[in-house]
Amino acid sequence: MKMIKTGLYLKNKQQTQDIARGLADTSARLEITELEYKIRYGDHDIEEYDIIITDRDGFDQYHPKVLILGGKWRFEYYDEYERQGQLLDRCATVTDILHAVIRTWEKNEHISFAQRKDRQTSILAFFSSMGGSGVSAAAVTVGRHLAMNSNKKVLYVNAGGSGLWKLYVSYISKASRPSRELPHLIQNDAVYSLESYVGVDRYGLRYLEKPDRPETVLKKLCEINAYDMILVDMPEPFTDIEFDRTYLVKNEKDFRTGLCPADDLRIKSGTNLIAIINRSASAGCEDKCVKIPEDRASFVRTESGIEIAMDGDYARNMRKVCEEWI
Repeated sequence: MKMIKTGLYLKNKQQTQDIARGLADTSARLEITELEYKIRYGDHDIEEYDIIITDRDGFDQYHPKVLILGGKWRFEYYDEYERQGQLLDRCATVTDILHAVIRTWEKNEHISFAQRKDRQTSILAFFSSMGGSGVSAAAVTVGRHLAMNSNKKVLYVNAGGSGLWKLYVSYISKASRPSRELPHLIQNDAVYSLESYVGVDRYGLRYLEKPDRPETVLKKLCEINAYDMILVDMPEPFTDIEFDRTYLVKNEKDFRTGLCPADDLRIKSGTNLIAIINRSASAGCEDKCVKIPEDRASFVRTESGIEIAMDGDYARNMRKVCEEWI
């Protein structure tokens, strides 16, 4: 995982500790250092950091690494901080700060889709011939591994699969616009902010709820190279989209599995198809199959849903699915 080295230059030590603790609890992507507060800073003070968060202007000019927390100052380049989204309200939440850190870092590292025309989006499909096989849990877990362990911008898209995926997601930032609007905007070549339709969890995985006409949205996402990887949770792969890899998820303990010989034929004949066998009697990889043993302890019920333990056996075994992409 590419860490974002973040330095905190704040006057109030307690506030510094509170923000550092909140950011660390919210995201594993930040490497946070509490720095000695200074009235003036030089480039040498911040060169080893990706982002600096401060609560006053301590620089002689606008700096692309700096996020200013709280208030307005009368310095001539204030407008530039505001234009670049690097000015935060004094009462900004930890989520607001984290979003600004990630957004500013992505801009500085030139990984936004508008500046990476050479990037090719990889698109992975997750599906099953029957419900209850664990498709959504598999797609979400693989997506989190990719987001945490590679320098890639990863999006999960629900394209008609089970709505149970929402139980596994705890957002640090929710989408501000409904995804059903996207096909209309795309067809009419309208101007829109794609990120306003996307939520983010604490692992860095982004989520797009099921849009109307998902094929239209997926084709556009690939066309503009908005993300490095897109994981699609669907009941059946679309025939007019070429997937880089298709994952057929099966539940070994479901008696219906033996009643679907078409699945076995798909696995044998599909060049880009790999089977994920959930609730398997053993772990490991065989020819075009990844076996995932049952691990109920990794699925923890919370007040809002179900937390998948990313340090549990289920997630560790599921990592084998995505090692080729990391």
